Amino acid sequence: MECPSLLKRLELGAAGHPIRRRGRPQVPSYIRRACFGAFPFLLWALTVAGPARADWWESLKDGVAYNYDQSKRAFLEGQWDFYLPLYTLHAPWVYSAAQRAQLNDRPWGLGIGRTVVDDQGHTQGLYTMAFQDSHFKPMYIVGYDWMAYWPLAGRLEGGVGYTLFLFSRSDVASYAPIPGILPLVSVRYRKAELYSTYVPGFGRGAGNATFFFARFNF
Repeated sequence: MECPSLLKRLELGAAGHPIRRRGRPQVPSYIRRACFGAFPFLLWALTVAGPARADWWESLKDGVAYNYDQSKRAFLEGQWDFYLPLYTLHAPWVYSAAQRAQLNDRPWGLGIGRTVVDDQGHTQGLYTMAFQDSHFKPMYIVGYDWMAYWPLAGRLEGGVGYTLFLFSRSDVASYAPIPGILPLVSVRYRKAELYSTYVPGFGRGAGNATFFFARFNF
């Protein structure tokens, strides 16, 4: 007999007023109409994009497999290269003149590598270098590079590409190997090539430098 009165008391607040129950928030009608109207278009877009997405994925896999095969060919059959680190330009809009005076801009070191020219005329290769970093400490890098070229004047050619690499240095994870990817721009004359790449920064005092190096094929 107490159950109805107990339920009634639970439905009332401390002051004896009914407790309002919150219902589910209602989605505005115009949003519901827009969603229902866009649903057929979404199905059509997924149907059309499906083959394109599959083709893109297949092209990516084929490209990776092809470059992997060229890397193996470079390692086993490629021509030998000699690498020479040249100069590190620390961005003046990031580093003050006093800071740049304390940093090393002469990355003394050496490197070797092997390259091949694929059937599209692009250069693919493997390399390793060791040189002084901006704080006069040893830095090590091993990587893969891909370059495409176009004629400038006579035997002078311009190149653009990228490099995938692992690097290790004292001030980044205490020499633990860290992966990276950077763009490459070059000027080539016969068997000598001048490269540059920009190392982006993640704050003041880290990165924000343009690195110049040379490659000689022999």
